[in-house]
Amino acid sequence: DALELIDELTRNGIEIPVLISDYVMPGIKGDEFLILAHSRIPNALKIMLTGQADLHGVENVINRATLYRFLSKPWSTQDFIMTIEEALKSYAQTRQISIQNRELEKSEKKYKDLVENSPDIIFSLDKDERIRTINQSVNRILRYKPKSLIGKKFSELIYITEWVNEKIVQEKMLELIHSNGPVVLNCDLVTAAGEPKEMLIKLQRMSTGNDFLILGTASNIEEDLLIRLCERETQVYKIENYMT
Repeated sequence: DALELIDELTRNGIEIPVLISDYVMPGIKGDEFLILAHSRIPNALKIMLTGQADLHGVENVINRATLYRFLSKPWSTQDFIMTIEEALKSYAQTRQISIQNRELEKSEKKYKDLVENSPDIIFSLDKDERIRTINQSVNRILRYKPKSLIGKKFSELIYITEWVNEKIVQEKMLELIHSNGPVVLNCDLVTAAGEPKEMLIKLQRMSTGNDFLILGTASNIEEDLLIRLCERETQVYKIENYMT
């Protein structure tokens, strides 16, 4: 009868937080009933009422249906009520944690989708400037597999043609570490083919307790090929006659 009632309630979307069963009953015993009920509503907390001689039934439920608690005969009314109250509180807490975990999983999935579908390279660095995470855009833009870059220093991605380029990046890193604001710079990154790719780099220092990490993005810049090919140019400036 109880199993039929469980089926009817669950069909109607009604939660059953706690199951209470005697051990010795006509028909199936309490341990068998709780094990069968567990297959239908595994999250319900199970309480069994039993005499000292029936502890093998308790062990059976513990092993096969995660028994919450058993009450040995004779029990007091106060103990009985307190056990049910504790079970209901425990169920509510477990349910709340389960809801929070589901929401967290949804948030993490949304965040992962946003990061992986971003047109920009999104990455994080540890305090030694080594790459901890990097999204799939690095494969599309620079032709590296993300896993191949994990643990490498960010400086290994910089295309060095002369010492000035490297020095500017080092200065920006120092500025980032000693300031709370973001740092922005134009920088050539090196592709897997060894060619330069001009990118707009944005870096932000994030505190993590006693430590910190660096979050960064690398965005495409519309490249002016004439600038790369130019060896010399002349410009004429006219200064207007304003007091400022």
